[in-house]
Amino acid sequence: MSREEGSEPNSVTYSNLIHGLCEVGRLDEAFVFKEQMGEKGCEPSTRTYTVLIKALCDKGLAEKAFILFDEMRTKGCKANAHTYTVLIDGLCRDGKVEEANGVYRKMCEDGVYPSVVTYNALINGYCKDGRIVQAFEVLAVMEKRGCRANVRTFNELMGGLCRVGKPFKAVYLLKRMVGDGLLPDVVSYNVLIDGVCREGFMNVAYKLLGSMSSFGIEPDCVTFTGIIDGLCKQGKVDVASSFLSLMVRKGIKVDEVTCTALIDGFCKLGKTRDALFILETLCKMRLLTTPHSLNVLLDVLSKGCKVKEELAMFGKINKLGLVPSVVTYTTLVEGLIRSGDVSGSLGMLEAMKSSGCLPNVYPYTIIINGLCRFGRVEEAEKLLAAMQDSGVSPNHVTYTVMVKGYVDNGKLDRALETVSGMVGLALSHNACMNKLISMVEELGGSTRGVYGFVVTRLCKEGRIDESNELIQTMLKRGVYIEKAIDTIIESYCGRKEQSKCVELITLVLGTGSVPSFRSFCLVIQGLKKEGESEQARELVMELLRSSGVVEKSRMLDYVECLMEGDGTGDCSEVIDQLHCKERPIF
Repeated sequence: MSREEGSEPNSVTYSNLIHGLCEVGRLDEAFVFKEQMGEKGCEPSTRTYTVLIKALCDKGLAEKAFILFDEMRTKGCKANAHTYTVLIDGLCRDGKVEEANGVYRKMCEDGVYPSVVTYNALINGYCKDGRIVQAFEVLAVMEKRGCRANVRTFNELMGGLCRVGKPFKAVYLLKRMVGDGLLPDVVSYNVLIDGVCREGFMNVAYKLLGSMSSFGIEPDCVTFTGIIDGLCKQGKVDVASSFLSLMVRKGIKVDEVTCTALIDGFCKLGKTRDALFILETLCKMRLLTTPHSLNVLLDVLSKGCKVKEELAMFGKINKLGLVPSVVTYTTLVEGLIRSGDVSGSLGMLEAMKSSGCLPNVYPYTIIINGLCRFGRVEEAEKLLAAMQDSGVSPNHVTYTVMVKGYVDNGKLDRALETVSGMVGLALSHNACMNKLISMVEELGGSTRGVYGFVVTRLCKEGRIDESNELIQTMLKRGVYIEKAIDTIIESYCGRKEQSKCVELITLVLGTGSVPSFRSFCLVIQGLKKEGESEQARELVMELLRSSGVVEKSRMLDYVECLMEGDGTGDCSEVIDQLHCKERPIF
């Protein structure tokens, strides 16, 4: 171009070329051309910068993207809605939702109007983080600003509801989506079917599958995989196999994920021959791209102490050109320990390192447990130290294993001896618990995992008040564990002791933390059932305040709907209504 008179490349030419290079992952070359633009007196445009910012965000390099964003503004190049949306989406994908929200506010301050794509990125970020209330507030803000939600918006919200165990509320959202004149797509149904299958409501999944035809939607591989996986988890492998046959008859291509779900189902029922047949079929069809299916079979062999078969399977993984994962090696380590081959398991750990697959906490913990069981506590201590030296942090299971190993080998006094067997048996004695915590702290570990483990154990034994006392001690120390608090609240709700739940929630909020949406739902539903509607409403408002919701009046209808009890019968009626409904005419 430069050779031809009057055909000098301009900003658009460079931007197109840079875009192409970014699309194929040649980012370094793209930046060379960006520098070349400046040298030739052709300044990068908003599009040039936006393309490069997106490429950096796609690679998880958000910090570098912001440096480029600052450069862009310094050079007087104004960011548009797409630039801001790219940054918001990148931050949300990295789990930095609050930072994304900050960028959104900056966007509004700069007079740039967010699009539906911007809002969808924020909603997706909040939903993935389990913060469903904030996700619905974004929807309320959208509506206030006159930005109409699209199918993607509803799909993200339905996915968020399924993620927090509210698939029936997601079905109601589908009804509202159709009521708003939007046509659901296959993703909408896949999200719902996967959600109800995860909760074990297969009849609702069948109803949803049947209603797809009302909107002219054909189920795909993801649809059937959700149902097959749900059936396998319930031990209904024969029914799952019939769905696989239906897939084949419909001409839907079966993938590795579908078959792995079936292999797992057969293995859990002890039908390893059927599982092997599916695995061999996958190999023949050249559908194996990961070692996950083989890992499932390795796990069965490991539990049966069939080390020779395990190693043969491991050889098959290498023969097929698959790269063994951390799970593969961990399963092999576990099998070797089960068979009493400690040296073999240590050798496997070294093989793992030399292959470039760095071990995490699990293979180390398995070997430490084996060494302790065989009375080789000193070796276990050395391995624990080596584990920490290699940058792997022990978790609560590692420390629990070590505590039990010390006790079993007479390395601790009687106070710690009582902690040994089931850990929770000695927790009524504060001195013993304090000693355990001190010991874990001396070993350089976090007490968070120990506390969480102990709380769960106490709740299972029906000793909820003791676990509540322990949680309160944790909160005073500045330690907050969401799952442990969820466990206590669920246990109290089962006993209809909502007042204790409200006290605990108030205490948690006082520390600056926010209990999970699930905990709030359980307590509010319990209060409503007990006729305490006013107290339930106060707790709803507290949820909104603690979640930082500004649009409270607009949010009330959404939140109160979400807080209502889930009824499978009502949900089925909604699906029937959708099934009978004529397709919308636009």
